[in-house]
Amino acid sequence: MAMSGQRITLKQIADDCGFSVNTVSRALRDDPHLSEETVQTIKESADRLGYIRNALASSLRSGRSQIVAILVEEIRNPHYSYLVTKMSRALGEEGYVSVVLVTGNKIELERKMVNIALGHAVDGILFFPQGADGEIVQLIRANRVPFVLIDRTVAGVSDADIVRLDDEAGGYLAAKRLIDTGHRKFLYLAGPLTNSSQTERERGILRALDDAGIPREDCRIVPSDDFLLAIEEKTVMSMLTPVDYTAILSFNDEMGYYAMNALFREGIGVPNDVSIVGFDHVRHVVRYLPALTSVSNIPGKDIATAAVRLLLEKLNNPELPPREIMLPVEMNEGGTVGPPAVKRS
Repeated sequence: MAMSGQRITLKQIADDCGFSVNTVSRALRDDPHLSEETVQTIKESADRLGYIRNALASSLRSGRSQIVAILVEEIRNPHYSYLVTKMSRALGEEGYVSVVLVTGNKIELERKMVNIALGHAVDGILFFPQGADGEIVQLIRANRVPFVLIDRTVAGVSDADIVRLDDEAGGYLAAKRLIDTGHRKFLYLAGPLTNSSQTERERGILRALDDAGIPREDCRIVPSDDFLLAIEEKTVMSMLTPVDYTAILSFNDEMGYYAMNALFREGIGVPNDVSIVGFDHVRHVVRYLPALTSVSNIPGKDIATAAVRLLLEKLNNPELPPREIMLPVEMNEGGTVGPPAVKRS
């Protein structure tokens, strides 16, 4: 065995099994010109000594690491953990190892994680961007690493591969579902301002209000930063008060569930008192969650599958022109929408 802190070398394996360093190297790369017996003997020696293949050195020789980095802001939300898991599985089926780097909704950390990915010579990047720093995208491009933007666009970047939902249609669909049920007073739990999905979903909501002749001021908007702080401080109900609305539109299911739980604790029922529509339909992944009416992709046309497929195409043919894939959405009924109750004050 090697001394503590030292890697097992090919020469040590050669000395142990009696073959040359060159033969050892070929055997560990499964050279078909070597006999099966020779390869097995050398691999048994390598395993016994505790040899670990130096993937970085191999990637420098071959120009490919077979590693794809997935950059995501957080994995606490089941929506992201599900997508990351599905992408990792799909990549694995194609012979790629995925590494997940969490950016924490912070531009500085996002830049650091991109640098880490590039520094480890990844073959490609699947990137859930903040949406506010085009320089990060330019950095990836400068290093000639294929990438796909997921779920949102980046300001100032118009010629990149991207897979996202039709967020404006989703916002419109959510608001229209409530309007058609008779609601006229709304609370919107907004997403992060730098997130293009937030811009698109809010645009769809407001368009539905306009089409129905409902004044935009009848939709009170709670900023994302305020609501997320309230979650941390366990003061969510302060963001929902006064309850002078009959329906809540939530940027995502996670925020919608926090709102639902806060209302329940105050004796306010859903949908008897307040209706709620979310976005992502995470209950199809986490079955023990309460039912929630929610907008999501159409089954069979999901972001994870489309993003991996697009990246693999780019890895196989880097000269392909950039494409934007916009996936359709649908409403998933969860029983949290009902007719408006008597106005509360």
